[in-house]
Amino acid sequence: MAEAIVSLAIERISDLLIHEAVFLHGVREEVEGLKAELQRMKSSLIDADRKQDQDELTCTLVSQIRDLAYEAEDVIDDFILQVAHQGGFRGFIKRFTKPSRLHKIGVEVKAIQTKLESISKNLLAYNRISGAEGSRSVFEMQQGLRRTYSHVEEEDVVSLEGITRHVLKQLMTEEDRLHVVVSIVGMGGIDDESWKLFRMKAFPVNKTESHVCPEALEMPGREMVKKCGGLPLAIAVLGGLLATKKTRAEWEMVQRNINARLNNFPLQDDYGKVNGILSLSYTELPFHLKPCFLYLGHYPEDWEISKRELIRLWIAEGFISPSWESGEMLMEDVAEQFLEQLINRCLVQVGKRDHTGVGVKTCHVHDLLRDLCVKKAQEENFLEIIQPPLNESDGNSLHVTLTASMARRIAIHPSKRVLNLVKNDVWPEWNVSSEIGNLHHLRYLRLRFGGTIILPRSIGKLKNLHTLYLINEVPRIPDVLFKLRCLRHIVVGNLLIYVPLLLRDTLKNIETLKYIGSKNLIENNAVLDLTNIRSLGISFERSKDVEPILKALIKSQRLVSLYLWLKDSIPYPNLEPLSHCHHLSKLFLRGKIQEDPHSSHHSMRFLPANIVKLTLWDCEMKQDPMAVLGKLPHLRTLFFESFSYVGTKMVCSANEFLQLDYLGIGPLKELEEWQIEKGAMPRLRSLELLKFSNLRSFPEGLKYITALQEMILLEMKRSLVERIQVIDGSEGEDFSNVRHIPSIQVMGTEED
Repeated sequence: MAEAIVSLAIERISDLLIHEAVFLHGVREEVEGLKAELQRMKSSLIDADRKQDQDELTCTLVSQIRDLAYEAEDVIDDFILQVAHQGGFRGFIKRFTKPSRLHKIGVEVKAIQTKLESISKNLLAYNRISGAEGSRSVFEMQQGLRRTYSHVEEEDVVSLEGITRHVLKQLMTEEDRLHVVVSIVGMGGIDDESWKLFRMKAFPVNKTESHVCPEALEMPGREMVKKCGGLPLAIAVLGGLLATKKTRAEWEMVQRNINARLNNFPLQDDYGKVNGILSLSYTELPFHLKPCFLYLGHYPEDWEISKRELIRLWIAEGFISPSWESGEMLMEDVAEQFLEQLINRCLVQVGKRDHTGVGVKTCHVHDLLRDLCVKKAQEENFLEIIQPPLNESDGNSLHVTLTASMARRIAIHPSKRVLNLVKNDVWPEWNVSSEIGNLHHLRYLRLRFGGTIILPRSIGKLKNLHTLYLINEVPRIPDVLFKLRCLRHIVVGNLLIYVPLLLRDTLKNIETLKYIGSKNLIENNAVLDLTNIRSLGISFERSKDVEPILKALIKSQRLVSLYLWLKDSIPYPNLEPLSHCHHLSKLFLRGKIQEDPHSSHHSMRFLPANIVKLTLWDCEMKQDPMAVLGKLPHLRTLFFESFSYVGTKMVCSANEFLQLDYLGIGPLKELEEWQIEKGAMPRLRSLELLKFSNLRSFPEGLKYITALQEMILLEMKRSLVERIQVIDGSEGEDFSNVRHIPSIQVMGTEED
């Protein structure tokens, strides 16, 4: 952990030496000396981190070095911010290069360097710390980030098949017994089952083999698995740790570490053993993953964590260095790979997959691992848990916050990096205080309010701001965002509210821009500056603006998510340019689709082949689009909403929609007949239908979709719903088409 903090301080000093050299006249030598001392310290710190649990003196040493690195980072950040806020380059040179100000910086830097040298000499740090893998270079880490990871989702359940069959037989025996109790007791897994789970984690599936343990590793592997006492969490985490070790020597080193930890506490129970193994897995983490893991401790227990939010918070906190970007890898890509590494080590669990079915949408942390996060974070002065006064507490909640002085990260005042506020008021407007402009270190700002958020002009002083969320009605934003050169993510309004936004020449770094009016992008061909855009949401007032923007977006090689809305029932013009957006995987299309009654080609033929998630809204198509949509080879999620089709018949043909996992349709008030042929939608798992006012019956072809797990019916005709129900022992006419579906939910019905 300490190495990560020192690395961040070195990054900040390097940036200063490169970009602000003109301001360092007279103190450059001191700053370079501090950087050199930190680099000398860094080479030993990864081993020091590993010795902390066994060596109190080393723990103290690491803590002192870490705190000095924090102090160095603050001095550098404050210096850079003073450069940025002195009213222009020449004015700053005159004011800031005064001997008194430079002397103050020199004194602060020299004091930190002296303390570091003292630690090194007095405690013989470099000689005391010995033995392990050493620090990784940036190049080595970038190579590691390029490794591919298995995204195949495997169940971590190793079944006891014979016992399971016996228990099921007991539970399902139809005997005339008033009360039946079937006891299921005992430890987690035993021997073969534990070993199988371990192999699943230690040897992930690859192209040539599946969970195969080399003979040389089997003996130490089995001995370590026995130490886990059959507890699945310990086995999985141990497997995730050893998946990063390739030689017998490395495995035996881990085995010795486990034995040493457990021998120190010979009387501990099985859960104590788990904690020992979990603690070792943290100690063995590479330096760049430790702060990312500890950060998870500030989420409440059982919290479903948004991946997108998490990685942007990591970036805001400075855990992801800009120097790790290379080629196609942006900071978010690096952060996402860090999350994948934590998942592969079984320290983080996947909650939900994203629209591709491969990426992570949400994640969570096991309670015991969260406890480890909190414990280690408190030891590192990284996280502080604040218990509210008893008279304010509901008895169940802990308020968790991060701080930035002694308990470093999110402070209360100027060094705050993350600000996430929700305002619950009956007032229609929220005038955000101009004091927000004094949060010079702020990188992540999220404001949520039911009314109108009014930002002050001082928002333009937030030079480090990376992410801006305004979740509300149409906000009022002063024309100052162009000053924020670090902005990468802007989300204002929502799917139903698009905001006029002035950005000028700040677009080249933008990766997320939602939801804005098109006028900005049309003026001066601003859309051409969106070279790094990944997710874009635009509304159009005029149909003639659509085509030029789409043609410009063809050149964007990173664009994966696009939201389009043409207002006021104006039909879209030619959407053919979309077919050339080959990287696009997620498309939201709202507005009327223009159809040519004399053409044999469907108006939806322009969709790019790589679309995975498609939402159609208010499209008012008269031609059945299913024949075209069904041929999209990667389509997994289809939302067909709000009168997107106004025809009376819809057909899903055989061997189409081969990858479709979710289908949501409605309202389609004109639809009378829906046919699903055998072989259509073979992988469909979830079906949601809303307000089919004229549909006469459920498709017979539903019975062939054996993968279907749930069907949700919302505000459907009562007579239609009764066709799939069993009423007074009598099956409805369409019941046989849906009897295989495990879950059918009816949420409200309408009279015929």
